[in-house]
This record gives sequence, structure tokens and C-alpha cells, in this order.
Amino acid sequence: IRMLSGNTNGGAIREGKKEMISEESREIKTRKKTVEPRTLAQRNYVNQLFHKELVFGIGPAGTGKTYLAVAVGVNFLLNGMVDKIILSRPAVEAGERLGFLPGDMKDKVDPYMQPLYDALNDFLPARQIAKLFEEKKIEIAPLAFMRGRTLSNAFIVLDEAQNSTTMQMKMFLTRMGQGSRMVVTGDRSQIDLPRGIKSGLWEAEELLKEFLLVIFHQKMLCAILLSRALYKLMKPVMALVDISIEDDGWLSIDFERLVQQACSMVLLQLNIDNRFQINVMGCNDKRIKDLNSKFRQIKTATNVLSWPSQERASLKKGKSPKSPMFIEHKENELGDIAISYNYCIEEARLLERPFETHISHLVVHGTLHLLGFDHILDEDARLMEKFEVEILKNLGVSNPYE
Repeated sequence: IRMLSGNTNGGAIREGKKEMISEESREIKTRKKTVEPRTLAQRNYVNQLFHKELVFGIGPAGTGKTYLAVAVGVNFLLNGMVDKIILSRPAVEAGERLGFLPGDMKDKVDPYMQPLYDALNDFLPARQIAKLFEEKKIEIAPLAFMRGRTLSNAFIVLDEAQNSTTMQMKMFLTRMGQGSRMVVTGDRSQIDLPRGIKSGLWEAEELLKEFLLVIFHQKMLCAILLSRALYKLMKPVMALVDISIEDDGWLSIDFERLVQQACSMVLLQLNIDNRFQINVMGCNDKRIKDLNSKFRQIKTATNVLSWPSQERASLKKGKSPKSPMFIEHKENELGDIAISYNYCIEEARLLERPFETHISHLVVHGTLHLLGFDHILDEDARLMEKFEVEILKNLGVSNPYE
């Protein structure tokens, strides 16, 4: 718990209030549960929610964009940082016509708002939710009903923003009054607007990305462990990674998620077709030393090794094809990466960097090697470093070279 000595966020956090989120653990405390982000991207997202006035969370379904935003809003309300929570979504049907719904206005719009009710029920007891609704301290309303309001001292969340029109987005963003926070979440791959109508989320990105108080937290990949079925649905944004673990030390972290996240972000950032497979092995010093000796004639351990597939390696000037490390390469494979637990954990300690952050950097580094990047020449090293920094930034990892 960190005590705020003053108002450092444009009036949004009131003087003398507690911020119930640890800078180290990023835990968000609510009445029913404590929520902790599971990934580097989610931690960075939550950090921005606590420190910026306007945040855009843009990414695939299931990555916690709305859930974490509502959790932070509840935290703000319980600690007196805001007077109310306002949750809104466009009342747009997802690919099917429901026809006319029975009942009054609340009955008609409640089916569209149900995901927001579900999130609230995770954080607050039912009686308290009912009381807060009665006292107008929590409001859930369709986006169309926000026109003409000025929302001061409120935590405002617009969910499914990809289904807002340009005019609706402009209307919503101009509702923010003194002392308020605003979060806009959306997934650009799930636009349900009629053909020919431009999503307001796209235009908002272009117009607002230069403002210092606006944070766009994009590409929140791999926030959850994907089932096989969900993996197929996520194929447009997820890399195909075959992961093997040969050292139990890797079980101390979510190694598979970190690898999947890093490989996917590299391919996404460089606009590489994600049908290519990457083989990644989490091993130990002994195994990587043997590999280093066999393929590079260097008889010491190292942090990470990369082998492009035979076809790619043979096309590189001055390099001869090497035998595959795990399995015989297929046409759609970029190659293999090996990473040593013992070497990396000691290296992270010496560099005073979080272990997971260091692993993300090394996997990004190894994946870039598979794509032909290298750092032997100074010019090539600068180019590779530039791409590494950009990719890591999108993963919520700070510049490892500073």
C-alpha cells in the first residue's frame, strides 16, 4: 500500500487516499477477491490504469481488458478515489438479429450489458451491488444514452468499443469531466457494425496516440493458457510454437505462456505469416553446452541458441545447413530455439532484472535470429536491437539496453 502525498494525476486521485495496488505484485484488492495480473502485458496495463487518465486496452478476446478495468474501477470506488463507476457498451448484436425484446428499457438493454454485470459480481457481494445501483454509485448504460452528460469524479469504462461509430466515440470521449478516469476496451477483429460504417476505435487511435495522458495498450496476447479449441480460434494472431521442457526449473514460471507470447509478438510486429512453426526447448546448462559445442564448436554454456531451418540456413551467405536439433524440419518451420534455465536465472540476477522479463527478451532475441537478424556487424546489431526494443515494448517490457 503506497500513500499518495498529493494529487499527481490531474485531479483524478484525491489527496491522502490509499492506492491499494502493490507496485511489485500489482494486486488489485476488491471486496470479494484480490485480482493479480498474470502476464507482463496485463501488469503494464493495470499500471497504466492506475496512473493515466485515459487508457485504451486493445487486444483479442479473453485477455482481461474489461475484467481488469472493472476491478480497478471497483478498487477506486471502495477507496474513495472516485464517486461512481459508469460502465457502458454499444448495444450491437454479434452477428445475429434478436428482434424486438420484451419489457421496459432496462429489460431491453440488460442482455447487452450482462458481461459487465458478471464482472461486478466477481468483485462485490450481491447486496452491496444492489445498494450501489440504488444510490447511483454504479451505473450500467448503453453508449447511446451517454449523450449530453458530464461525468466528473467517476471511473468510466467503455467496453466493446470497436462497435462504436466515429460520432459515438467522439461523444463518449468528451463526457470525461474533472477528476475522472476513462478506459476504452475493444478488439478490432470483432467489429459487428454494418458494412460501410467505420469503427470509432480505429479513428480514436489515430487522433489521440500523440497525447501524453493517453496510453494505447495494444496486442495483449497470451493472457490466458489456451485450450486446443481456443488456440484454433486465435490462429490469426497466435504463432504456432512447439515447446518442450527438459529442466524442472522452468516449472517455477509460466514458461509456455512467455514463449508463446514472445514468438507471437515477433511475427505480428514483423507482419510474418503465423503458419510457420517455431520449436522451443527449455533446457539446462549441460544440455545447452553440448549443443553449443556440437553446432558452434564453443565448449561453454550460453543463455539462448537459435537454429534456422535447413532451408533458410542454406540460403544465408557463409553459413552451411545444420542438422535439426529436435525433429526433422518441415517446410513451414522457422527453426529451433534452446534456452538454459541455469544460465538465464543467474544472468537475470546479475543484471538485476525480473526473471520473466529476461526470458521474454531472450525468446524475442532468439526468434529474430530465426528470421535472419544478427548482431555480428555494428549496423546489423543496431537494427536487431531496434526491433527487439519495439517488440518488447508491446509486450510491456522496458528497454533491456538502457
